[in-house]
Amino acid sequence: MLLSLPTEILHSIFEQLDQTEWKQLRLTNKHLCDIISPLLFPRLVLDIKYSHSRSSRALLKGVASKKTQVASHVETLEIHSLMPPRYKALHFWKRLFKRRQRKYQTLEKHLLAALPKFISVTCLILDMSAMRYVQPSKEDRIIKSLSSLPSLAHLSLLMYREVGTSIPNSIGRHFKTLQSLHFAGDAQCYHGIPRALVANSPALKELSVDSSDLALSALFSEVDALPLKSITLGNTAQRFLDNMPAFRPHIGSLSTFVASESIDVPVDFWSVLASQQVILQTLSVHRVDRALLDYLSSYAGLVDLTLSSGPLENGVESRSLADTFYQSVLLKHAPTLKSLRLSTPHDGPWCLGDLHVDHVIACNHLSFLRVAIGSSEENTVSDPLNVITRLLNSVCDGRLPLQFLEISFATPAMPAHEDLVISMYSRHAVRGHHRINELISKYFCTSPTPAMLDLALSTGHMNHSKLVQVPEQSELWHFELQ
Repeated sequence: MLLSLPTEILHSIFEQLDQTEWKQLRLTNKHLCDIISPLLFPRLVLDIKYSHSRSSRALLKGVASKKTQVASHVETLEIHSLMPPRYKALHFWKRLFKRRQRKYQTLEKHLLAALPKFISVTCLILDMSAMRYVQPSKEDRIIKSLSSLPSLAHLSLLMYREVGTSIPNSIGRHFKTLQSLHFAGDAQCYHGIPRALVANSPALKELSVDSSDLALSALFSEVDALPLKSITLGNTAQRFLDNMPAFRPHIGSLSTFVASESIDVPVDFWSVLASQQVILQTLSVHRVDRALLDYLSSYAGLVDLTLSSGPLENGVESRSLADTFYQSVLLKHAPTLKSLRLSTPHDGPWCLGDLHVDHVIACNHLSFLRVAIGSSEENTVSDPLNVITRLLNSVCDGRLPLQFLEISFATPAMPAHEDLVISMYSRHAVRGHHRINELISKYFCTSPTPAMLDLALSTGHMNHSKLVQVPEQSELWHFELQ
């Protein structure tokens, strides 16, 4: 009966099971093996040195000898180490060296035979230090085989140790026509790989950098204009945006920009985006300044926005920026915005207040909302029109189609010497979270809409709470605190 069902229905059934049950079903017969294998092997990690040593070597041997077809289902391939583990039972250095040499040669042979079988791999994550123990005569062959994967579009390079120049030169020579690149590690260990890969990828659409001392000039100098759509900067990429003129020709198609907490985006970056009339649809930054808000006011069309108020929680300038955002920028993008995350560690003008809640409710396509509530709203438990109640009412009556709502409490500004973690768990902060939970627990509704029933609500002290019926009062619904 089960085997007669269409594959699509079987996939829907199997997605409700865990990996252990998948493995058991996969051993039942060949038909179920073919159906479950794509679910079980979308990602494969080759780590010969550490925890996956035996399984990685056995899998490579099986793929190379055509005893298993799992390689054809792998979409993401990670290679972290190709060095066999140490053998403590060997006491003589000469014997130790010979046995390790045989292990290396066997491993390289299986790897070279197995790589052409990974026909569905679209993403390759390569720790370049993994190649340190490969024989020099096999380095180029292995890298060439990796670059020849027929479906490969994304390459992520991890470089935290020096490997010499032969491996970087081979990578820069063989990998071409990639659509997505990610660099992480120490820029001094790359030996010019990023620039070579960017130059060899005229259709590059996504670029992610989490590498110290890797700047724009090292990537884009003397490179023709690229159709970049997404740029992500990690915590160690502080210098990446230092040279804006080198970046200007490549941002015409940019739609996604994500910068981590430690990145200070220069003012001229937003000026260049405005002058080029770049329309970002996804934006995540952790420093808000006037240049950013001026850029956001110059167009409409944001879909996903994440902002942090940064170090300015109070003061005239911070209040002016917050008012500009809520009263101008937010309304400009209200028709298209689907995800809004506003973070502020301390109480201040960026907290969602009575004057701002209507501007948020005006975003009538919003499905994800994260906001902070300050002490002024914490004390409105008895007010039937408090901010939290108004947000929930807007979901209940269909004005705001939220699927996820996260509300946190912003603590009062702390002295410079006080630890942030201590402030988060101070008596005032705990009381603030308790008040928010009290506001939510006192919210009741009747005949909730399907959207209201699907809403997942989280605060500092509860996660993904859903509406449930009040015991012995089936006509009333409320959020169950978890």
